[in-house]
Amino acid sequence: VEIKGRGSHFKEKLKNSYNLKFEDKVSIMGLSSAKRWVLLSNAYDKTLIRSSVAFDLAASDMFSFNWTPKSQPVELVLNGKYVGSYTLVEQIRVCEGRVEDGQIISAEGSYNEGDDFFQLKESGMTIIMRDPETGVSGTKLMRTQKLMEELESEMKSKSNFTKRLDLQSFADWFILNELMKNEEAISSDAYMVVSDNGIISMGPIWDMGKCMGNEYGDGVKNSILEGT
Repeated sequence: VEIKGRGSHFKEKLKNSYNLKFEDKVSIMGLSSAKRWVLLSNAYDKTLIRSSVAFDLAASDMFSFNWTPKSQPVELVLNGKYVGSYTLVEQIRVCEGRVEDGQIISAEGSYNEGDDFFQLKESGMTIIMRDPETGVSGTKLMRTQKLMEELESEMKSKSNFTKRLDLQSFADWFILNELMKNEEAISSDAYMVVSDNGIISMGPIWDMGKCMGNEYGDGVKNSILEGT
């Protein structure tokens, strides 16, 4: 198995999250068989369960997301040394049993070195191409950028932009983030899937360690997405 530090925690030398890649597909702890997995550190969450609660809620009958990562709590031992309590999660990617087709992207407040990304002209929002094995550089990136910029332009002119959206997924995503009081709802890990026919859906959901008042505290009082 290959193991790689994931995200800013690794650079900041906090409790690190990790990406795992096996040579062959494996099923771990009853989860779907795949090569790629994530160990979430829950570095900011003293309860260690906020993200797991969000995954379970998103997968419940209350919502209709096309797919939500499943997770299991684990204790991580690395090179014989106990590292801590982690959450093992199915990685968001295009493959059988996860996101079945389309192009995975995410809206972010910043990007990391090596990311394939573009920034939207109107909002300046950073969009990162997320699937690691679909050749996202070049044609697919440019096609996705064009689609997203057309969507922004249509939203600004208040034309019929909803024809490009899976509205049910946007409603589910909004309600879930409101219930969880996710401080980073639109600034980090806001995943979307662009279908092969150009329809954009929100989700799957991802890490919600900074939710329910955990980071700034005032998020439990107000609408998370008010004014966005």
